[in-house]
Amino acid sequence: PHLLFLGFTHQAASIGINREIVKHIQEMETAMSSTGQQTSTAREYSIHYLMGCHSTPLYSHLHIRRGVVIRARTLDCSPQCRADPNTLCEADRFQVIPFDFIKNPAPDFIVIFDESVRDERVQRALLAMGMSKVANISHEIDALRLAEGRPSITYREMLLYHKRK
Repeated sequence: PHLLFLGFTHQAASIGINREIVKHIQEMETAMSSTGQQTSTAREYSIHYLMGCHSTPLYSHLHIRRGVVIRARTLDCSPQCRADPNTLCEADRFQVIPFDFIKNPAPDFIVIFDESVRDERVQRALLAMGMSKVANISHEIDALRLAEGRPSITYREMLLYHKRK
């Protein structure tokens, strides 16, 4: 049972969130094709992964047909940044001040953990940028409690926001 939990539940959002992004892009591409909005140049979609280092497998699970270019931005936690004890890497700064990283121009998609969105300034910034939540996927167990003799599980969630057009 432990292997099943680890294989199918624990940190499952890492891959699932990219599947959601692919699904939304494919839907938009299909809608554009059906309305005759095809162009000879590749269409670009931008994704900002606003979370800690190595939270998602990134491009390895963003398989989309030709004619689509994905521009992904992750927070810096490079070895060069980590090597300097006087430098606070972007990923670490984001954990302290997530609001500073949510700015215009808005990307097409933002991937973020639920605890970062609890900050009201982050919520207001996402709304001001025209972002709406389109998916939330349980990522890992956040808390396990026993209440009135029954187990209660709270999950940490990975959220997907998409810019309304």
